[in-house]
Amino acid sequence: MAEKQQETEEKTTKKGAFSVTFEDGTVIHESKSVDTFVKSLQKIGLKRINESQCPEHTKFKVVDTREKTGSIQEQKKIVVKEDGNDVAYYIYTSLKDVQKVDDLYKISDYLGLNLKIEEYGAAREAKTKLRVTFPNENLVIEKNTASATFIEAVQHMDLWNVMITGIVLHGSPVVSRKMSVKYPKESTPINGFYVTYHGDNEVKKTTLEKIAERLEKRIEVEIV
Repeated sequence: MAEKQQETEEKTTKKGAFSVTFEDGTVIHESKSVDTFVKSLQKIGLKRINESQCPEHTKFKVVDTREKTGSIQEQKKIVVKEDGNDVAYYIYTSLKDVQKVDDLYKISDYLGLNLKIEEYGAAREAKTKLRVTFPNENLVIEKNTASATFIEAVQHMDLWNVMITGIVLHGSPVVSRKMSVKYPKESTPINGFYVTYHGDNEVKKTTLEKIAERLEKRIEVEIV
């Protein structure tokens, strides 16, 4: 009995670095993280993801109808039936576990899926989010991804006011009336403005602090 329990525990610890729980109760947790990632995307719907503003890597969307020539190990081909026809989708899989989790959170936020992702080992250690506190307003913003937190915090500080500060992220205005030319996939439209959020969490943190300082707002930004 003890041997069976040990064997079960060993199998559990060998599972992939994260599991995904859907609102209908479905849990996807394969032995390889890449399989958890692919099956989760399939359940969400490859066509749905491809047609949305899904994450992009090396100029290819995480779910794309285009194949990267000469890079077959970076994409997994999935053929699905749509209106009686075979349609090929290519899932970009050449990602670290933390990137896979981040992509799933982004897709979840954009499509309103409310996915619950439990992370283990390296994925949990590497994964970081942002927590933004406005002490004078008793407000804390902490979304599933650092990008979503960044966007909401910028919006809270008033898009027009942030735009006229002229503060940029890697050469692109944080807030502009036009979509970022350099980072179109990381430039979100909000009420006639575009918020660009390209950059790692440390960059996002310092950028928010600069904006708050310029606007004379009290703010506390943590990487969590």
